[in-house]
Amino acid sequence: MIKKILILESLLVFVAILLLTCDKIEKPYSTQTVEITYCDTPTFPPLNANDVIQKYLLEDFTGHKCPNCPRGQRTAAQMKVAMGDTLIVVSIHTGSLSRPDASGGDCAFTTDFRTDMGTAIDNAFGASDAGLPKGMINRLTFGTKPLVDDLNWEASMRSIERKAPSIGLQIIPDIHNDTVCIFVKTSLLSTIDSGARICVALVEDSIVAPQKGNVANGDLATMCDYVHNHVLRCGATSYEGVALGISQAGDTTINAFAIALNTTQWNTAHCHLIAYIIDKTTQQILQIEEKKLIE
Repeated sequence: MIKKILILESLLVFVAILLLTCDKIEKPYSTQTVEITYCDTPTFPPLNANDVIQKYLLEDFTGHKCPNCPRGQRTAAQMKVAMGDTLIVVSIHTGSLSRPDASGGDCAFTTDFRTDMGTAIDNAFGASDAGLPKGMINRLTFGTKPLVDDLNWEASMRSIERKAPSIGLQIIPDIHNDTVCIFVKTSLLSTIDSGARICVALVEDSIVAPQKGNVANGDLATMCDYVHNHVLRCGATSYEGVALGISQAGDTTINAFAIALNTTQWNTAHCHLIAYIIDKTTQQILQIEEKKLIE
């Protein structure tokens, strides 16, 4: 029997329909930006539990006027090289050092990288108040808090006890009429918190825009052609996410989301979608997956 669960998120003005035993969602799918009537639920390939690996999210809190932040971004890049697909990096521009500034002529900080989702995450964890760059790894606690100085990211990552994954995530995007429909299938390999929530966002790589930084002699300089990677661009959900609706080993469900692309200047060839599951009690990230918007 097909069991349908209707989840109403009035704050975000969208509805997601979840089905526990069937790879089909009934249209329309409504989000805070667009109602979807034209995307059909895709057929997901079978998920082999033996192929699922635990992945980790590094949230890099940064700002284009933060002189020490390029150092954190270099560390994140080194960790990504070492860990490959098991590490997903998201750069969250937030706080006063991320505000646009029109002064500076051709090298002005005019790009606004701030997002509602990024600001909400910052407000929840206080990263910009603690001084940038800061980071969180799966929002795990190191010492007494999840925020970690960039100089300690690698050591913190090595200290994490590796466990078998409890969740498998699959993402399939479908672009129609300048809107991307995002389908995420969640398969539970073991029992999880019944209040778990799913978050979906879009990030962009290879953005050329000014960045303040420390140069070799210790002086401050503005790098006009700095390449920003893993930049959080938009949340398809709030930072708190949407109730997942399943919790028992063997359960599966599909969530549908959408992001409108027609009002943005994002280079879709450099965009990725990320989906992650949050434990409602601990706020820790249980699993994360990433998918290129355009393969």
